[in-house]
Amino acid sequence: MTVVSAVLILLARLHGQSAEERVDDSDYEKVVAVHVKAVQAIEKGWRKDPAEALKAIDPVLKAIDAELAPRFPRLIEATFAVRVTRGIDKGEVKDRIAFFPYRLAGEIAMAAGEAERAVGFFQKSPSSAAALAEARKAATRKDPPPTPPAPPPKPVVDLKPFVDRHDYTGALELLRAKGPPDADRLAADLRRDAENHQRSAIGRLAGVLPRIDQPDFRKEHVEPCLQACAKIPADVQSEQLHWVRRLDRWFEKREPAEFERLAIAAAKFGSDFTVLCDRAQDERLREAERLVQAVNQAERAERVKLMEQLSLVERSFQELVQSHERPGLRERLGALKANLPLDDKVLDEARARPASIADIRRLSDELERLWTSERRARLGVPDQKDLALLLGLYRCMALFLDGKSIAEAAEDLRLREVFRTAGELPPDVSPKVAAVRARIK
Repeated sequence: MTVVSAVLILLARLHGQSAEERVDDSDYEKVVAVHVKAVQAIEKGWRKDPAEALKAIDPVLKAIDAELAPRFPRLIEATFAVRVTRGIDKGEVKDRIAFFPYRLAGEIAMAAGEAERAVGFFQKSPSSAAALAEARKAATRKDPPPTPPAPPPKPVVDLKPFVDRHDYTGALELLRAKGPPDADRLAADLRRDAENHQRSAIGRLAGVLPRIDQPDFRKEHVEPCLQACAKIPADVQSEQLHWVRRLDRWFEKREPAEFERLAIAAAKFGSDFTVLCDRAQDERLREAERLVQAVNQAERAERVKLMEQLSLVERSFQELVQSHERPGLRERLGALKANLPLDDKVLDEARARPASIADIRRLSDELERLWTSERRARLGVPDQKDLALLLGLYRCMALFLDGKSIAEAAEDLRLREVFRTAGELPPDVSPKVAAVRARIK
């Protein structure tokens, strides 16, 4: 390039113009494009927030200085033409791009009130002489930076009226509507207070559960508890509160089966709630005692139905005891059942292999009582062998009816005892029973 040409180019740039520079499209895509796109992205929206745009352009300029300037210094602060290097359009210009990152940075700095920084940027832009002069004047005046707008006042949220009447749901809704800066902390405090209030209200009810049979118990204790917890948020409501609602509904019909389900559910809440389980267990023992007396007084034809009722009572009793164990309860039931009469014809009935669920449970129980009685020793050898086999079959099926698995049934002590002395299983026996027998041998 001649000295005259260089001088002309320099004069053109000093007067706010720039010569067009050419760059191959391959070099543009590999090196230049990323910097052009970064500058264009800032250029699109910097007027919305010049201060933020000024922060954003700093790393872009550092990348240009580090990566683009060493290889293509002539492309910075210039308009360049991207030339095609391949295909039928080889040598043609496919795009012209104005790339003035420092001029843009200076304009952003001026808009942000940073005149001194704008001077530094415009000095690196040969085509920005007029803008540089304006920036120097502004820097000399040292105008104070623009005063940022005052932040909007924080919303005031008064939760005390809600907390005073234990309306935690309303308080949380107010927080969501107002959205104060510390809403998360306030919401956590409200939920903690709601949990404590709920626990206290249910604790008072638990303390008077022994008086559940008194007149107006529902009105004087259950309803006030539910009213106190009426505004507890759904995500804070405890299992105990749902149980109190079930208890409240029970008072409408007072169904014994539902009372037992309530007692079993409450047993896991702690010692204050086990009074219901105690009461249900005692009622089942009294019912068992009544049925034992009825069986002893009934004719054989009537005993079958009574024994089926006793079996149902015993299963309910065992569920209650499993939920809340009290010393001596199982023994009391065993002592009651020891008074039941032994049926001499139970072996004949069992040999007939009845298939109803009620018969399976009843025969399992009656065969076991015969097995543990003194009368077993007086049976003939064939009857003793049949007793062992039949007790194993019916007890195994009864355990399956109770939901036991093959592995669990094989661990039953009574079943292990009888199956080890019993003869061969009949060929039509259930595969599950056969699997239990195979595990025990």
